Amino acid sequence: MTKLPRLLAEWKRQDAVLMSWPTKNMDWSAYLSEIHATYEEIILTLLRFVDVVLVTPPDSELKETFLSEARSSRFTLYRAGGIELNDTWIRDYGPLCVSDGRGKKEVVDFTFNGWGGKFAADKDNAFTKQFYDAGYFRENVLYRDARDFVFEGGAIDVSCEREGLTTRSVLTYPNRNKGDLKSQKERIQAELGLEVLNILSPPPLEGDDTDGHVDTMTRFVGDLDLVTCVDIDPEEVTARYADIYIHKLPVPDPVIWEGEKKPATYANFLFTNGAIIVPTYGDPVHDKEALKILREMTTTRRVVGVDCRTLVRQNGSLHCATMQIPKDFLDKTKLEKA
Repeated sequence: MTKLPRLLAEWKRQDAVLMSWPTKNMDWSAYLSEIHATYEEIILTLLRFVDVVLVTPPDSELKETFLSEARSSRFTLYRAGGIELNDTWIRDYGPLCVSDGRGKKEVVDFTFNGWGGKFAADKDNAFTKQFYDAGYFRENVLYRDARDFVFEGGAIDVSCEREGLTTRSVLTYPNRNKGDLKSQKERIQAELGLEVLNILSPPPLEGDDTDGHVDTMTRFVGDLDLVTCVDIDPEEVTARYADIYIHKLPVPDPVIWEGEKKPATYANFLFTNGAIIVPTYGDPVHDKEALKILREMTTTRRVVGVDCRTLVRQNGSLHCATMQIPKDFLDKTKLEKA
């Protein structure tokens, strides 16, 4: 039986990690130097393990000291310039890459509407098509237009066994899709090549604009292992071949900005080549505990923390600000080295 190309697990080998540079025209403008310092730290950490493609809108400003350090890194920083953006949360408007493992590769492009119309998203929603049309993918990678359906990259997490996680709150939010839960589930499975899609029901974290993205709460760290920072019903998770083991992550001490609690979470980590990059929040006890749990579960990878207290001021964290591109998808000859 022919199987559809599937969304690849994040821990599969990667060509690069995409990020979008914050500019003065975005909501970061009030503390631009602070968020630039955070992005520089994330990028330089990633460059120890993987190439980085930095999307630089027309008004981007990069320090020469940062560029010099990036050029001395083990891996390469590339720039994709001239694409206008509303914001930096590339996880939710970036390309979702699927493969059948036999050479067929596609980029799936859903609509991003600012998490149910909360924020302007017209420029972000155009990003994946513009990035594809610029020729940054290899010639054998096809573009699949799924923009009649609203869905975000942070709303899905997958294993290598065509099994996925999403949340009920995202699928039932009224300003995304009109279809019922069953039809939405079937559409996601068809587009992303999933045989199982587990729908979890925990409430969104306080301060979460996404209405409960799974990457803020519960993640695969292997085909049969989950980590979670919330209580989930084991009955809502059905492994294809065996029991799934659920491991609890700590919750950081509250991160308060301008009187509001922010959705700080250790579940918003990023797998990349040979490493897991984990957001930390200046909480020495819980930061250390979260890193220890992930190190014990993934002994073949380095587990590295990056302070994301400034990043979470805008209600996202490290995973939200990054999008991995699997191996043999990108044509790096078309990209400019920074």
